[in-house]
Order: sequence, then C-alpha cells, then structure tokens
Amino acid sequence: MRPAARRILASGLLFVVATAPGFGVNLSISGRSAGPGASILIPISFADDGQSVSGVQFDLVFDSTALSLVPIVGGVARTCGKTIYLASLKANLTRVLITELNQNQISDGSLVNLFVNIAPTALAGAYSIHF
Repeated sequence: MRPAARRILASGLLFVVATAPGFGVNLSISGRSAGPGASILIPISFADDGQSVSGVQFDLVFDSTALSLVPIVGGVARTCGKTIYLASLKANLTRVLITELNQNQISDGSLVNLFVNIAPTALAGAYSIHF
C-alpha cells in the first residue's frame, strides 16, 4: 500500500489525514484536531471496492512521543464476527490484523475505532498517522 496524506490546518494540536489505497480495497482515516492531554476517537473506514475480503492487515505509523493509539474492533468487523489482533513492532509502529476463523466477508464501513491519546506535553502542530 502506498500512503497518501493531506494536511488539515486549524488551531491547536492537529494531525494528518491518511489514506491507503490497496489492491482492490481502501482504508482511510478522517482528520481531527484536539489539544494536548485530549483523547479522541477516530474511525478507520474500510471500502472493499467490489472485492471479497475476510481479513485485513495493516500497520499504523505515528509519533509515539506525542500520540498513543488504542485500536479496537469497529462496527463492520464486529458484525461479521472478526477479532482485532495487535502487535507493537516498535515504539511508533503498530501492526493491526482483523480476522477470525470464519469466511464472513467484511463490508464497507468503520473497520477499526482508533482511540488517540495526545500527550499533555505535546507541542501544537501537525502529527501524522500513516498506513
């Protein structure tokens, strides 16, 4: 997957919107802004683009000095009986696997809910979350 990012400008602490077009599927994160010490919920959306998909794996890259991420299973993954598995590969890299021992197809919608915690000491600026 090749990441493409668009910067969102606003006051306070910001982060970047990331979109990862894949081979027949798309993942996207919408932009949000919040200040130091805040926690916000950002859905990661999934679009299958007509493909049959029963499992998804992707990596999240972020600035771990300013952000901490807590991914939980989203509505469409929960509906089709999928489980989320996480692996912290490095301080700023988390691997996310959405799968289960079933062949239920994942439909379009909110695949993962991403709780983003912004460090109280984070400086105002743009912070990226990339696939």
